[in-house]
Amino acid sequence: MRKIVGIILFLLLFRLAFAQVNVSDLLFEIDQSESSIEKAKLYRQVADYYYLINTDSSQDAYSLALIYYINTKNAKGEMKCLSRLTAIYDDIGNSDTALVLAYRAINIGLAHSYDTLLAETYLRLGNLYKEKGQYQKAKDFYYQVIDFGFSNSTNGAWGSLGILYSNIEEYDSARVFLLKSLEYFRSQDTSFQIVLYNISSIAGSLGVNSFDRGKPKDGLDYFSESLRISRKIGNEINIISNLLNFSIAYDIEDMPKEAEVVLQEAYDIANRINNQKLKARVYLLMSDHYYEIEHYNLAYDYIIKYQHLNDSLDRDEYQESLHKSELKYQKQLHDIELAKLEVEKENDQLQFVLVLGIFSFLFVAITLFLYRKVKLRTAEKRKFEQKSELLNSRLIDATARLLKMDLHLQEQNTKLFELQKQTQSKNKNNLDEVSIELENRKILLNEDWGEYVEIFNILHPCFLKYLLKDYPNLSEGDKRQLIMLKLEYSRKKSADILGISPDSVKRAQQRLSKKLKLTDVTKLKAFVSEVICEN
Repeated sequence: MRKIVGIILFLLLFRLAFAQVNVSDLLFEIDQSESSIEKAKLYRQVADYYYLINTDSSQDAYSLALIYYINTKNAKGEMKCLSRLTAIYDDIGNSDTALVLAYRAINIGLAHSYDTLLAETYLRLGNLYKEKGQYQKAKDFYYQVIDFGFSNSTNGAWGSLGILYSNIEEYDSARVFLLKSLEYFRSQDTSFQIVLYNISSIAGSLGVNSFDRGKPKDGLDYFSESLRISRKIGNEINIISNLLNFSIAYDIEDMPKEAEVVLQEAYDIANRINNQKLKARVYLLMSDHYYEIEHYNLAYDYIIKYQHLNDSLDRDEYQESLHKSELKYQKQLHDIELAKLEVEKENDQLQFVLVLGIFSFLFVAITLFLYRKVKLRTAEKRKFEQKSELLNSRLIDATARLLKMDLHLQEQNTKLFELQKQTQSKNKNNLDEVSIELENRKILLNEDWGEYVEIFNILHPCFLKYLLKDYPNLSEGDKRQLIMLKLEYSRKKSADILGISPDSVKRAQQRLSKKLKLTDVTKLKAFVSEVICEN
């Protein structure tokens, strides 16, 4: 256990080397203290300071505080650390580990009747289940929080319920809950970062809700407020979420240049903090963005990048990192409970580890510096060779993809020729076959789209021609959505055929309804079904 404490302490000191003076003072007090319970409290103060602005430092400090709280049998302190670590693991995408820690915290809270901490942990557990799409479980936990009657956690639960109702497309109910929560937190002392964090999160959710209800101006105002506050408190995860919301909003409002700027900034931040989960979200939205401005090749490239990164996250993070973190945490907790350390030896051991760590770090740094000087030319040569290998690999991959596309185009042309021969008589069986052919096709390239339109015109020969006569400014993307609607496909089915996300289909239909001068996107299906012309 002493080895674990030493390693975590060294990492924490390394990350906080240039921290503000008050944090350095806390670490000095920890070093001078001989009391385990005092060390636990001081580490928790460091963790609380970094909770919203530096996930890694906060995680390390809470882990150290947790070790001392368990050692001194301080159940309340242990539960506080477990509850905060639940939120941290959830933020970095380790939802399985977060669930383990949340239920451990709840067991402690129920055993000791820590109602305030239970309400806080129930709220985090509800958020975990909401993100997993288990909405009924999430609702149950939120209403348990409300039953406790504590102001902060209750209003947090109202806000979370608002987001949940947005997820299930009950937008009016969502707005009521979100406004109720926002009004409360705006009335609190905004000198506290946690209050500002709650205002920022709820304002961002109200921005999304405003766009869903067809109020884009209100949505942009809420996004601006949320981003401003996120930048003020330095919460980079919230900053990225707001930038991604802005990119969606700009695409809906036909502002592609602005969308591209915020997407690039979101990617740069996600890359800097090395958050692969957020990088995957950026790739997905970049794919949607390029699809909506009809740059289909770029859209295809980014969806491939998203799929590769998502597969990597599933394989490496979920199956390995999450599992290892969970096992490490469980082993850590059990080992600490069994260990009986002598308090008088703790300071000597920690000081030894700290001094050894500092000297080790200096030795490694000097060695690396000298090695870099000696081997610089070799490294540059190797870098050039790697770039050459990468370019060759990309060339081979591009050639293979081009060959595959050519074969695909030949197959599609053959099928189209056969289909046109079979449908000359236009009897019912032929038309049924045409419908099935459309249902089974995927649109990935511009060539696919041209063939799709030819087949669709067999079923509805003058549909597009009739619409273009009255609405000549319809784009290729608009035509694709109109065809999906005429074929009465769901958003999910349309997304599968077009090679995009259901949210992108939803936004495309919102813009289309504006072009057709419809008061509501729900009237779009009825409008399309009423377009009938003579063959």
